Amino acid sequence: MSISMFERLQGLPLLMGLSVNELMTIVEEVNFAFDKYYDGDTIVNQGDRCDKIIYVLRGKICAYRRDDHHQFHIYEYFDKAPHLIEPQNLWGMQQRFERTYSFTDEGNTCCIDKRQLNYLLSNYEIVKTNFINLICNKLQTTSKLLNEGVPPTTEQRLLQFLRNNKICHNGSTSIKIKMENLASIISDTRLNVSKVLNDWQSRGLIELQRGCITITDDTMLFNLQ
Repeated sequence: MSISMFERLQGLPLLMGLSVNELMTIVEEVNFAFDKYYDGDTIVNQGDRCDKIIYVLRGKICAYRRDDHHQFHIYEYFDKAPHLIEPQNLWGMQQRFERTYSFTDEGNTCCIDKRQLNYLLSNYEIVKTNFINLICNKLQTTSKLLNEGVPPTTEQRLLQFLRNNKICHNGSTSIKIKMENLASIISDTRLNVSKVLNDWQSRGLIELQRGCITITDDTMLFNLQ
């Protein structure tokens, strides 16, 4: 294994805190699958069985999701590495990926299959603690969103809808959705939704096209509140 590859493993949140000797032992016992991808290559598809842990080590990716009721399609584009893809879906009743992940330029991933992840969790207390922290953070974020209640204004409801359906707030986002469907989802009127979206567009926060909302700067939009 090259030094750069070893250093990449040291930088993974799941393996942080391990000594050099422990990490070298793990490298000998666990098969880390490193793969290279090109623009347009798909990592996993929405609905695929989640039977491995996947880290995006380098590259820009698109996370795509179609909602269960086929009311909207959301595309998130971001460059965040290392990025761990949906570890919460490795166990439980729904062991499927919730999104399709693909690269928008060259990139690399590191995968560990579920059987070998079980070995790491069983034999290395630090790895177990790191993994539990990752899952707890996701659960706490979800719980906070669920406990927010229904905001009083249309703008706040739209922001809540976006927060509830996004996984990253540092990038750009495109949502394909009909205005009447968006109004129905947030329990508001089409007119009120249209007014807020057109106001956001006039302020340079989003771009509107027929049936499509593009957020060019997630950070700027979410700083509204």
